[in-house]
Order: sequence, then structure tokens, then C-alpha cells
Amino acid sequence: MKLELERLELAFQFVFLFDSSGSAAAVEASSIVRQRLEARRREVLSCLDSWCASANNRVGGVHGDSDAIVADLVARITDSLRSSVKKVFEFESDRGSGFSGKDNSGEGGFEAWESPVRDAYSRSLRDRLTPAAAREAMDPLWRCVCEIFDEADESVAQAVEMAREAMQRAPETDRVTAALAPTWPAHRQAATDRAILRLGRSEIIAGRSPPKWVVHHGVNLAKRYSTEKSPAFVNALLDKILRQVTAPAAADPPASESVADAVVPGADDPTPPPT
Repeated sequence: MKLELERLELAFQFVFLFDSSGSAAAVEASSIVRQRLEARRREVLSCLDSWCASANNRVGGVHGDSDAIVADLVARITDSLRSSVKKVFEFESDRGSGFSGKDNSGEGGFEAWESPVRDAYSRSLRDRLTPAAAREAMDPLWRCVCEIFDEADESVAQAVEMAREAMQRAPETDRVTAALAPTWPAHRQAATDRAILRLGRSEIIAGRSPPKWVVHHGVNLAKRYSTEKSPAFVNALLDKILRQVTAPAAADPPASESVADAVVPGADDPTPPPT
């Protein structure tokens, strides 16, 4: 799925908010993201209308295959718009301290998308399409934009559901991680690590994505949002969880394989990670 990684990261943010601020904060955050998407949808469709109206006044004859020209424009808009839509999913963050909900879509987002695509659109319509062909080009372009935003909106809904499932499984996940790392139970973990572990285990159980993919991107979330020692800690725990979930009938590993004393760099430091 095209927004699978963004959906996982958004779900992680919702889990963090569920844990740190309660369900109301997470629901509010999802509403904020959806409001951003709807505002951007209206903005982009309005741009398409204005571009087409402007180009219709300046078009010449057809020079080449009009279907190919339109297909190229759809591809340009799709690639550029998908990249900018991802910005709507991002919350401003400080390592280990949470998410502000600031809209990051401005810098490198829709404003950066609009100018080069508008120029390509206008040049193609002006120089290569008749007025009739320019009007026909609006249909596939309009559908393209709507599909991208519909997909993004559905990803928000799925991210909320993923977060809810992770929080429903949280007590069990906390017991599992405490057994694997007795010196680092949930209440001593960094809040970001706890959210990643809860979401990661829930997604491994749910099976929506390949489990190794979940582990890999869980570690990347720890690198991006948590402490310096967190990626190794998250990697070891999620790897052990993956083995438990995918081979539940296997015998328990020997004590020497326990995460408790081995996987956290500096685990002998009595100071817990920041919460």
C-alpha cells in the first residue's frame, strides 16, 4: 500500500497520545489530520480548475498523442502530490518528548508541489492540446487527485484503528516486555519506546504487514523519535516478540538469551530512559 509506512508512523503517534494524554487527545489529533487533508483537497482541486481555465485561453493545436500528454501530466501530479500529502501526516516532534500536532505540510509540501506542476500543466495545455482536449484532461486529473486524498483519509482511519488495537493489547504487551527485559518494565521505558513496542507487537499479531517489516520500521521510529540507546533496545525486544508470535509453541529461550541484561547499551546505568 502506497501510504503504508506513513500510516504506521501516524499510528505510532496516536499510540503515544493515547498513552500520554488519553483517548480524547488521540481522537483530536486524527481530526486535525483529516481537516488538513480536506483543506488541501479543496486547495488542489481549485488549482486544477484555475490552471485549466487559464490554459484554455492559450492552447494551440495538438502536437503528438493527447492521451500520452494527459497520462504524463497525471503521472507528474501523482508523484508530486503523493509526496506532499505525506507531509500532512507528520507531527512536529522533539526526541523523546512527544508531538505538537504542528502542520508540517508547508515547507516542502503543497506550496513546493504547486509551482512546478502548474508550470508543466500549463505548458502542456498551452503548447500541445486543443481546448477540447484540455477540458477532457480535467477528468483523469480530477480523479487522480480524489483517489490520492481518499487513500490518505482511509489511512488516517486505519491508523486510528491500529492505535486502538495496540492500546487494547497494551497490558499484555507490557507483561511480555517485562518478562523479556525485567530491568526495563513499561513504566521505566521511554514513552516513545513504550509506544513503539505496543504498536509493533500489536501489528505483528494483526499480520497486516510482514512482521520483519514491522520490526525494521519500529527500529527506524526509535532512531527518529527516541533516545540514542533506544534502537538497539526496541530491535531486540521486537525481534524476541516476533519469534514468540510466529513460533508460539517453541520452548522458552535459555536465560542467556534474555533481553534483560544484554540488549540495552549501558543497561548497568541505573538511570532509566526519559519518560
